[in-house]
Amino acid sequence: MRTPAAQGTYHVVHFADGVEAAGFVAALSRFLDSPRWHRPPSHLDVEVWSDASPTAGGVALYLSDGALAATAAGFDAPAVTRSCRGASIPEECALLVDSEVPIPLSIEDGRRGD
Repeated sequence: MRTPAAQGTYHVVHFADGVEAAGFVAALSRFLDSPRWHRPPSHLDVEVWSDASPTAGGVALYLSDGALAATAAGFDAPAVTRSCRGASIPEECALLVDSEVPIPLSIEDGRRGD
């Protein structure tokens, strides 16, 4: 099973509910699949991990440096509540967006399982 890069930096963006987080993930994945997205030459991996556990108090998304850069390139930069290393991301997190496996998502895809 894939896990976040232990020494990677991830930026926490908090959403009040799953619908709002799903909309963000859907918009980002579609942007990454669009002609408007030009991956920088330094090729930062784009990863978005999700923690929707009840202790999270909403939905916390963990954006890699590449995901944060892509979000800022396509939209307004999100409000980052804090940054952390991959080793401190909860084990029950799920990988939602991975630049190595680009899959455009819709909001319905993001809401499955709610």
